Amino acid sequence: MPNPIDELQEVSPHETITAEAWNKLIDAIQALYQELDALQSQRPGWIVVSVRAENGEEPGRELTGSEINTVAASATADVARTYIGRRVRGRYVISSLPPGLYDVRVAPTIASGFSPVVQRGVQVQPGSATVVDAVVRRTEVAGLLPRVPDLFNRGLQEALDLLASRGLALGQVLDAHGQAIPITTSTETGAIHYTAPPEFADRPVISSEPGEGMELAPGAAVGLLISTAGRGEVEPVSVVRVPELFNRTLQDALNALTAAHLVPGAVLDVNGHSVAITPVTDPTTGQMSYQAPATLAARRVVASEPSANVLVNVRQPVDLLIAAA
Repeated sequence: MPNPIDELQEVSPHETITAEAWNKLIDAIQALYQELDALQSQRPGWIVVSVRAENGEEPGRELTGSEINTVAASATADVARTYIGRRVRGRYVISSLPPGLYDVRVAPTIASGFSPVVQRGVQVQPGSATVVDAVVRRTEVAGLLPRVPDLFNRGLQEALDLLASRGLALGQVLDAHGQAIPITTSTETGAIHYTAPPEFADRPVISSEPGEGMELAPGAAVGLLISTAGRGEVEPVSVVRVPELFNRTLQDALNALTAAHLVPGAVLDVNGHSVAITPVTDPTTGQMSYQAPATLAARRVVASEPSANVLVNVRQPVDLLIAAA
């Protein structure tokens, strides 16, 4: 079929336009609008994803970047093509999406204790944003083994209340000098409750055994190590346990070391190649953190030295071995 635009002919300024020429002009204008509509319908759109916790100690809170591995979308009709989201101000933006239906997948980190979630049939319109509110559940709610929550730097009583709210058994509680702390256990209201002695209630937790994010087998209990000084006292934390780093991404492992008052030592991949880690100082707080190279940040940790749950001095370097790909 000939293009009406190609059939237009130039006329002189004073030449009379025939009815046939006028109709051709109208047809050409309509064809132009149809082409513009076709182009508009092909403009890419994007998906904006927020990730919230369904349950846990803070229901409804948005997950942090360290708790999420990836947020991605794949076209329902072409699952082999995956678009990865980038984190922008607490949300994940998946851009350059051809219009159509997509499945959006959220994969939290293992240590976060949350299960992956898929939201299917998300419609992307041409040139516009589609907002997705993804809600993730704790793994124990999803039918898997419960995981040890993040207890580091919580007051002892706060940590005990969190364990009780999850229905987790309590093991031995020690301070950094090895002194056992007597904990009272009661079930008066039908629910378990742990009570710390008043003089120890505000002591910050240094580490737990098993560590944060570890699965808790049936019948297993969570042991706690607390500081010998309260929050308002001067005595610093002197020893900590190495956190569980296996299968975390390199950047997640670096964040965990910082949170545990430890520093990264030598970082190598399994082929023996050294990985350069960049120290970053917060200009406001003066706190030091560590940044992995962008190309290696998602590599998984396969081992650490010292290994998980070993007691070490604060600021001690921890060597990491990461996967080659």
